[in-house]
Amino acid sequence: MKSTLLLSLFLFSSLALAQTGRVIYGEDNRHDVFESTNSMHVELARSTAAMIKTTSVVKQGGGLSQVRGPSLEDRGMCPTERFIKQSTAANCSGFIVSDKYLVTAGHCIKTQADCDSYSWVFDYKVDHATQSMVVVEDASVYTCKKILDRSLESTSMNDYAVIELDRSVANRRPLQFRTSGQIAVGEELSLIHI
Repeated sequence: MKSTLLLSLFLFSSLALAQTGRVIYGEDNRHDVFESTNSMHVELARSTAAMIKTTSVVKQGGGLSQVRGPSLEDRGMCPTERFIKQSTAANCSGFIVSDKYLVTAGHCIKTQADCDSYSWVFDYKVDHATQSMVVVEDASVYTCKKILDRSLESTSMNDYAVIELDRSVANRRPLQFRTSGQIAVGEELSLIHI
């Protein structure tokens, strides 16, 4: 089967899933970026960003910022769960589609107040399985300037938002997404999410 990289980043909402009753079943074969042996996936992951409360991104000096958030363990998950020590600071994720435009889910960012309250953090990832603290370069942290377009409709099942970032994103490839057609039944998918 041909493998298709689906960069929806879970742009389908829980509302849409609840209405359709659709669930993805199968083996849990998720991998952290550091575990990936697929260079294309690693490169595409660089074009994704985590939506994190601006108050959770703390400048450390030396051009670095620490992203603060509770781990899954802190949230009461069973100690045998995968990724148990990792930070859960991200609320949603998105991907760049041009130099300073990012696409995310419409249920993630609804108002200008949401836009103003969150930062978009690229390179939000760990370097080993038990890493709890995430540190990124200040240059990887962007803010939302404004919402350009947004839809969250149960009838059409549209769930997207297009936002303008505070500045152009350097050294990351804008991603393309499907505008027509359907994914074939049984086709393998790769999801990049945060």
